[in-house]
Amino acid sequence: MLKIAGIIIIMISTTLYGYRMSLDLKAEYNELLEIKKMMFLLKGEIAYGSCTINEALANISTRCGMNIDNILENIASDTEGNFYENWEQKWNDGFLNMHLSKNIKADILNFKDVLGLADKSGELSQIDLFLSRLQNEIDNTGNILPQKCRMYRCLAVGAGIILSIIII
Repeated sequence: MLKIAGIIIIMISTTLYGYRMSLDLKAEYNELLEIKKMMFLLKGEIAYGSCTINEALANISTRCGMNIDNILENIASDTEGNFYENWEQKWNDGFLNMHLSKNIKADILNFKDVLGLADKSGELSQIDLFLSRLQNEIDNTGNILPQKCRMYRCLAVGAGIILSIIII
């Protein structure tokens, strides 16, 4: 009786773990899309708005979601201190709740070097460069998303079955 209860608990926990891994991958994909949206909005604010970078970030924060709105609001509202240090600190704090890859995190942190240092056309070209790299990452993640989600779920169930056989 105790073995049966253990097997049931193992099967449930490994299956849920595989499902959680696939949800994390889907969350990463959605966060990439949201960052792309943020960059397009920032590009529009820089191109057509005549405001400071903090005002631009405050304007686009109301139209973003998935923790990005909070990060941008925190950066825009913190007028004390250095903008570039605030950018890095707020994004590092926000990354704790995000599922992004290390490359994208590094690109976002390095993006602060572009903001406010070049003229309008230079900033827009750097945003376009960032968007092209981001689109490549979105395409790669989107292509492997269904296969990896299925693989995570199957491996988790398989691991549960193997552990159950070992218990028996």
